[in-house]
Amino acid sequence: MVVTIIQQCPNLEIFTVDWPITPSFIPVADALCTFANSLRTVQWSLTSALLPRLIWALDSLPQLESLYLNFEPNPELASEEKTLRLGAASNLAITLPGLTQLSLRGMCEEFIDQACDWSFPSLRSFSLDFIANRHDLPDILAFLSTHGAQISFLDLNTIPSIDISAILDHCPLLTHFSFNPDWRLPFHIESNDPNANATLIRSPHLHLTHIGLHQLL
Repeated sequence: MVVTIIQQCPNLEIFTVDWPITPSFIPVADALCTFANSLRTVQWSLTSALLPRLIWALDSLPQLESLYLNFEPNPELASEEKTLRLGAASNLAITLPGLTQLSLRGMCEEFIDQACDWSFPSLRSFSLDFIANRHDLPDILAFLSTHGAQISFLDLNTIPSIDISAILDHCPLLTHFSFNPDWRLPFHIESNDPNANATLIRSPHLHLTHIGLHQLL
């Protein structure tokens, strides 16, 4: 039914699905790539097992400006002995020239690993909500080393800590930054040297105007 609707909407620009789309993702994604050439915004909730097909879909949607992905727990990959196989999708050099906003939620480490090698020249906003997960944190610093130069809005809601000074170094144009102040920050670390100074940043950041704080536990 959803595929039929897509076929009747040649000028579709926004496609949002709130419920988990995993069982129907492949035919829906194929329909969008075939019939929705004007698509600008998508919101999908799926498991990481569909990452290969997701990569192929993104490669066929070069007009995207806003992308929201919620990665649900993947029971098929619950065992540590199982790994996600991307096949030919792992070699795709995705370029989304118009993507300005990327929002991720859930277990997205495999997606981040792949996206580190992609091109998002217009990316201005990046959000990550890692929910209550404490393990397998995506390599955010590697992602920002590739895409952080032009980002102005960064929202990181994670329990595991990330090096704030490195984040700010990778994002020189950042104006809005939200993070979890419960992270173990440099001034939380005890030192036997009374003259030691804990440093949160390596140099003043010239553009920050807004700070957001998650959790505050």
